[in-house]
This record gives sequence, structure tokens and C-alpha cells, in this order.
Amino acid sequence: MLTWFLNLLGFKKKNIGKGISEDYEPITQELIDATPEDELYTKIMWSLLSDEVWFSDSQKAFSLIYELDGEVCNGGFNQYYFNPSGEDRYEVEKALELIGAIDFSSLMRRANACYETIKPELEKFDDGTSENFSKSYEDNPLTEFDNEYYELNNGGRLFVLMSQFVKKHPQDFISK
Repeated sequence: MLTWFLNLLGFKKKNIGKGISEDYEPITQELIDATPEDELYTKIMWSLLSDEVWFSDSQKAFSLIYELDGEVCNGGFNQYYFNPSGEDRYEVEKALELIGAIDFSSLMRRANACYETIKPELEKFDDGTSENFSKSYEDNPLTEFDNEYYELNNGGRLFVLMSQFVKKHPQDFISK
């Protein structure tokens, strides 16, 4: 699913590597210690994009949460589930728990349960047209989860939790 997300951002596998961003820096203990929590998540994401060998469980959790946030902030849970990223929905629950975002994990669990009940109805809109995708938002109960997500994430709280997790587990993120 991360490949889909990277393609969405305009990255192709051949472009992933050092130099894809001016923000790229190899992750070191010193960088983790010195970077403010509201900036650390971006540095980690650029590092994940540039490392050839990736994904410890912690890195995978980080990338899944980053992808969830991008989708929900762009088009809500409806968009998250509509796109391929939604296939990782149960892994995201666990990833949120792993970083200590228990309230987000609870929200995700409830959103997943709701999605499972309306999935057959939503699939009727999945014909590849933007018109039907837009219609899938009408009377969609996932909207209530969007609002709760935005309230929980007020001020970028989720990225702060992600950054705190990195600071507690630097060995999982330091570039090799």
C-alpha cells in the first residue's frame, strides 16, 4: 500500500533515494534528540522513502499511520476505505496501539466496524468515476468518524505521538 501512496505523491521506485527531498537527512540519534516533535515525523518519513532496506515493525507502523492521516485529512474515512490504503485498516489499528495512540486506535476500530457494515453499499459506487465517488459521501455514517478524528488530532497531536514513539525507540529508525 505504501507504493500506492508514494505514487500518489509523485514518487516512482526509481526516484526513491537520497536527493528526493531537500528535507532528507540520515536518521541519527543526534537528529532524533535535536528535532522538535512537530518536525520529526517529516524527517522520518523522508528517511523511510530513501532507505533501500526498510520496514521494521515500527517503521511500517509509522508509514501506515502517516498514510491514514493523509487520506483522512484529504477526504475522510470514506476516501481512506475507498482507496487501496483501506486494505491495511486492521494493521493500522495495531499500529496506532503500538505508538500509544489508544484513543485513535479505538476510533479506528469503530470506523472499521462501521465500514464493514456499509462496505457492500459503498462498493456500488466503485466504478472509477468521480461522480459516483462523490455520491458515496451522501448519507455516509463514516462522516461522524471524520469529525472525531479531526477533534482528536487537533494541533497535529497524532504526529506528535508518532514523534514521541520515535524518540522512545530510536534504534528502529536510525539509518543504517
